[in-house]
Amino acid sequence: MEYDVVVRKGTRITCPKCGAVIAIAKRDIRGRETIDSENLEWLIKEFRYGDELSCPYCSAPVGLDLGLKIRGDGEVYVGAVIHTSEGWVPKAIYELMKDKIESYIRCGGGCVDEG
Repeated sequence: MEYDVVVRKGTRITCPKCGAVIAIAKRDIRGRETIDSENLEWLIKEFRYGDELSCPYCSAPVGLDLGLKIRGDGEVYVGAVIHTSEGWVPKAIYELMKDKIESYIRCGGGCVDEG
């Protein structure tokens, strides 16, 4: 199964808080592909697989793995989003989790909504 392109070649990966350009996509990146040096040209700091993708200037999260807590049943993985010059992508996951993402960014990435 081939996934849709979520980040187009040349797209800038940016901080949602201060606007710093963190990286530029070297090629089209499809859903489920890893965000790494194979796909991105890092401009400020090189991130590696497993690193928390956050802004080196203001520490705001630039990429997030998202899940939903289900009372008594743990957590269900929803997907991942990354902030670009066009906003958060993929749009479908962002729209589903918009309130949680914006709340997390407002509090500087250090708070977790337990609700």
